Amino acid sequence: MNSNTPNLPFIRTRNLVLRLLAAAGGTATAAELSAREPRLKTTMVMAAGKPYAAAQAITSRVLLVLAAQGKIVRGRPIGTWLSQQYRWVLAEHWLREEAGVIGEAGDIGAAAVVGAAGEAAARAELARQWLGAYGPAPLADLKWWTGWTMANVRQAAAAIGAVEVELDDRAGWLLPDDLDPSGDLGDWAALLPALAGVDGVIVRSATTIDAEALSHAPSLRVVARAGVGLDNVDVDAATKAGVMVVNAPSSNVVSAAEHAVGLLLAVARNVPQAMASLKAGEWTRAKFTGAALYQKVAGILGLGRIGVLVNNAAVVEDAPALEMTEKQWDSVLAVNLKGAFLCSQIAARQMLRQEEGGVIVNIGASTGIRGRRDGVNTCASKAGLMIMTQCLALELAPKVRVNTVIPGLTVTGETARRFGLSDHAVRQARVQAVPLGRLGEPDDVAGAVMLLLAGDARFITGQKIVINGGQNMS
Repeated sequence: MNSNTPNLPFIRTRNLVLRLLAAAGGTATAAELSAREPRLKTTMVMAAGKPYAAAQAITSRVLLVLAAQGKIVRGRPIGTWLSQQYRWVLAEHWLREEAGVIGEAGDIGAAAVVGAAGEAAARAELARQWLGAYGPAPLADLKWWTGWTMANVRQAAAAIGAVEVELDDRAGWLLPDDLDPSGDLGDWAALLPALAGVDGVIVRSATTIDAEALSHAPSLRVVARAGVGLDNVDVDAATKAGVMVVNAPSSNVVSAAEHAVGLLLAVARNVPQAMASLKAGEWTRAKFTGAALYQKVAGILGLGRIGVLVNNAAVVEDAPALEMTEKQWDSVLAVNLKGAFLCSQIAARQMLRQEEGGVIVNIGASTGIRGRRDGVNTCASKAGLMIMTQCLALELAPKVRVNTVIPGLTVTGETARRFGLSDHAVRQARVQAVPLGRLGEPDDVAGAVMLLLAGDARFITGQKIVINGGQNMS
């Protein structure tokens, strides 16, 4: 065939896609186009005969060619910038809706709008369109998107009067007529981007999964609600989207299990269709075998409200001070002190945003009060934890209370082995040193923690409570 011979099947397919996009309001995803016209799901083998040969739906190939021809453009990603799922937009719609460049008649091309004004005017106009769609944003993002030099980016920003504003961690830029605050977006600003590319989510009652949230989760298959009830999930919208909704009346751990069961049920409900396909001689395995859990992403959402934090993680690596390695020092401090600080930092940021505030309880040790042999790393970490408690209590008040619980010798499997408590004589010697006549139990420590977490302790912060039965009173 002559290279100049028109490819009529492609032209018909291309025109079909353009008509579908126009009928959809000028924008749609590849999946939405295929749903409107099932013939677009037809696959073709790319690189046939090669080791990397693969089947691909013709929709993707046609869209890429249309983009190369300048007839369509990629719109906003679905979710974050890292998402590989996005909407396709007719070029004239993108220019009209995002920038208002094309008039009502829609008969002015982009080249006519900016061509006569030269390259600088063209860059300024494109920068205005981009900031109108994606601002506020750093100029570095515009540089990445356009491929311009930073000097050209700054010139374009200056030409359109872009205004510098403060973002969370850097400076951003906005159009001068786009400075009005958008209002409090609440949890949506964090929730919707998190849904992109997620296969399943586990939520609590405070997080609403409605039709809008579902529209931002194109790969979602299962919503698992931790707790009783499904009032925060739009079950009808989920059903229409093919998303299974399950709930667990116990905890997020159970919800995770129910999530897995939900995926199994999603496969099971394909059995009738698979049977019909098999009888008709049309068995298509991939359509009915479901999705493997391997490499799938499960999001745990709605845990933004943090009421309490208990820093309980700790390790012990004993050695004489002169023989202790740097690794032994670092590993203990990393868990016992640094870990507690980082957890407190993250939790406190959320607690301060909440009207009700929060409570942090650090689990210390008597070694933070009195030194001992062969444990300088542990003693330093626990002493540091106590002074960190006071520092945080000062900085986070009045919305967040911070206290330390210091257990004495508490009987656990680990302490029984370390101190030889299975030996009756050894155990009795320890008991005799305690005025209350017994060794501590985990419930004793838990009771003190619960006391500090309760509302009755609302006027206690920056303190340490020693749970040792009266041993070593000070």
